[in-house]
Amino acid sequence: MTNITTNQTNSNSQDQTLFENLKHLDENQVEFWYARELMPELGYKKWERFDDSIQKSMVACANSGNKIEDNYSIPDGGKLGEQSTLSQPKVKKDYKLSRYACYLIAMNGDSRKSQIAFAQTYFASQTRKQELMEEFLEGQKRVQNRDKLTTKRNELKAEVYQRGIDTGAKFADLEDNINLGFYNKRTKAVKKYKGIPEKKPLDNYTTSVELLAKSLSMEMTNLNVKSKDLNGQTPINKEGKQNASAVRNTLTDRGIIPEDLPKLPDVKKIETQIKKLTDKLTKPKTLK
Repeated sequence: MTNITTNQTNSNSQDQTLFENLKHLDENQVEFWYARELMPELGYKKWERFDDSIQKSMVACANSGNKIEDNYSIPDGGKLGEQSTLSQPKVKKDYKLSRYACYLIAMNGDSRKSQIAFAQTYFASQTRKQELMEEFLEGQKRVQNRDKLTTKRNELKAEVYQRGIDTGAKFADLEDNINLGFYNKRTKAVKKYKGIPEKKPLDNYTTSVELLAKSLSMEMTNLNVKSKDLNGQTPINKEGKQNASAVRNTLTDRGIIPEDLPKLPDVKKIETQIKKLTDKLTKPKTLK
């Protein structure tokens, strides 16, 4: 049993090394694989059969919401679809494949081939690691944008405090008008529409686009309140709503509807997860 397990482990390790050795890096240090090099290692002898799996994987790629051109390309700057129209017999068809494309090809390959089974495991594992890294970076960006909005909110709060909006309730009313301008809905209605808990801060569950747009709205309001020397709840509320509405119009002109953007996980929980991971990675290891 020990020999079988050891041999299996060594075989998996060799297969993993093989796929890594086939990997290339482009001028931007982005990894890719050539289909022609990958083909025999996945157990294919004829290009036509392998190309059939590639075409099926392209359909799966498009159906999953990913762009085909981001994951499949023709070497030497060619475009997808060009090779099928070329009549020259010397033209040798090939593809540059992303890691995700390799994963889809393995998933659409002939599962009876032992090489395919391992490739499915290998590329799925590596693809998931990449997805987790992308999720981490996106979460980190949201945390930073949430902090930026908090800074802009505090700056606006400090400015309007001396202009008559000097209580928490009054500033909440100003924010309600800013949300009305930005979402076409008041704060409570936005939370209900997006499915955000009523007692939780709205901005903890919104996208980076919303966070940055509202930061700009508050920055514009702060600037105009000072330049126009506005005082009192009514004129400042009106200014805040108009600025938020102007930012909204910019987004909707580009097909982005703020209230229809998805509710995301609580950014405070993501911030905690990032801190734990960062502490784990930076914590010095002690020798036992």
